[in-house]
Amino acid sequence: MKMTGRERVLKAINHEEPDCVPVDMGGLDVTTIMAGPYKRLCEYLEIDPHPIYMADTMEQTVIINDKVSEKIGCNTNAKVVYFLPKSWYEGRAYDGTPVLLPDGFRPEILSDGSQVIMDSEGNHDLAMPKDGFFLMPQDIP
Repeated sequence: MKMTGRERVLKAINHEEPDCVPVDMGGLDVTTIMAGPYKRLCEYLEIDPHPIYMADTMEQTVIINDKVSEKIGCNTNAKVVYFLPKSWYEGRAYDGTPVLLPDGFRPEILSDGSQVIMDSEGNHDLAMPKDGFFLMPQDIP
């Protein structure tokens, strides 16, 4: 009898043998994909990725679209794991890919094109260089 994705994952977690190896892409923030490669994957699969929701603004990763999950046979669902914001705004990922960003995430774009997030005291908390791929914690006072 064919297992559901949930049953398959639970068997694997419990060190039991599922009917096949579970597939996970985007079930957690550590198993997802960055915005640019995700857009290219969707193009390859001939799936419209829009809107693309940014799951992790620091790492520039996205929430996988249900159509993509189905097409590649995922057994996980990120919508169960992520605490999604109530509102989004249109922005761009590190490579210019149009995405929807959580409303509370508003990096300052500096004159050189880099981005910074300031802490409550005005210090650089996170920064991404102009041609960077993700925001990195800063030790800059």
